[in-house]
Amino acid sequence: MIKTAGKTFQQVLDEITDKLEAQGKRCMDVYSCLYSDGEGNHCAVGWLLSETVTLRGDAKTLTETYPDLGENDAFIREYTTELTYVQAIHDGACSYSKESLNKMGYNVERLFQLCNTPEFRKVEEQYS
Repeated sequence: MIKTAGKTFQQVLDEITDKLEAQGKRCMDVYSCLYSDGEGNHCAVGWLLSETVTLRGDAKTLTETYPDLGENDAFIREYTTELTYVQAIHDGACSYSKESLNKMGYNVERLFQLCNTPEFRKVEEQYS
């Protein structure tokens, strides 16, 4: 889990990108992205969560469902909108979300490029 205390959103975003790059693929089961697969792989937002969070959905659903998200709770709640955009980039390399985060002052180019690589797009082959 990435610890967010004392870090800016950009610093955490860069750490998320580093973790995803090292992981080399999306974290999924047959049907959808997972926050964690129990084998050490995580989705973008999943890197901020403890292993006890098992919900599927976006960052907004996450904050509405869990009254306490543990160590990173305040950070996740403060940046729910930004994390929802990060999740959209991760799940589908959404250029609207990239542009939205850029307008907010965040550099997401590396994350966007990573999530457009064949390794992150080969979902059907990976989980069939």
